[in-house]
Amino acid sequence: MLVQVAISMLAIGLLLGFVGAGGSGFIISILTVGFGYSIHTVLGTALLAMLLSSLSGAFSHYRQGNMRLGIGIIAGIGGAAGAWWSSGLAVDIPGRTLGMLTAGMLILSGAALWARLRYAARRDSVAESTEEAGRGLASADSDAVAEQTGKAGSGLASADDDAVAEKTGKAGGGLAQANDDPLRTPRNRLYALAIGIATGTASGLFGIGSTPFIQLGLIAVLGLSARLAAGTTMAIIVPIALGGGLGYYRTGHLDPWLLAAVAPSIMLGSYLGAKLTGRVPVQWLQRAIVAVPITGGLILLIG
Repeated sequence: MLVQVAISMLAIGLLLGFVGAGGSGFIISILTVGFGYSIHTVLGTALLAMLLSSLSGAFSHYRQGNMRLGIGIIAGIGGAAGAWWSSGLAVDIPGRTLGMLTAGMLILSGAALWARLRYAARRDSVAESTEEAGRGLASADSDAVAEQTGKAGSGLASADDDAVAEKTGKAGGGLAQANDDPLRTPRNRLYALAIGIATGTASGLFGIGSTPFIQLGLIAVLGLSARLAAGTTMAIIVPIALGGGLGYYRTGHLDPWLLAAVAPSIMLGSYLGAKLTGRVPVQWLQRAIVAVPITGGLILLIG
């Protein structure tokens, strides 16, 4: 049966890599409903498989500068502790009940992904409108000054404007540099730790990556951009997956042979599928990213 599992995971990896979704919940639903594995064993396997796939992604984001490493470390420590603790709780929950809870979290995860995409789109729209309005206002002001003061006045105004702009730019640059680090205040460090504990607890209990919840927290609470939130999330998932996976291993709910069949197949499929992503419209990919966890949840509910 492991050969069939590997082939199925390769196909799922192609799909997940193609649409750019994490898909741990989808993997859980296929292994439990399709192949009859215990939900507890599948959760531990999914978490450790997610660890292997997240390591390469986190390293890539770090090299490209798409990561706040300090936030990743703080939230990751909290996430690992939460996942380790909650994985011990999961073994005492009956399999059917745990499957229903995981299904509910997957559907909620899809809703959170939708909210995250809507939030990012709205913020980009506001930023674009503000930038256009600023350019229009600057153009109107420049025309008015030029008309009223003439060439000589314009030259003087230009010199003054350059001096003011230089001073303002230096001051603004210093202020931006000071405000650039979200961890500059103890409160934000506590927020980062809380995000890690909350999402790590959910991951250890339900075997999911909690990616949309982590990204929502980083964007809405700590004010990271979508690009930095994506990279930092990968850094946070690594210790969460490690803590949760080791927690299930501690309680005897880990099948090394199943892990060996799942992890390489998913990683290879995702790698190959990602090469085809550019051929699909972005709107379709966004719908697919939302649909994947919801579909996984519905499979668990129906199965």
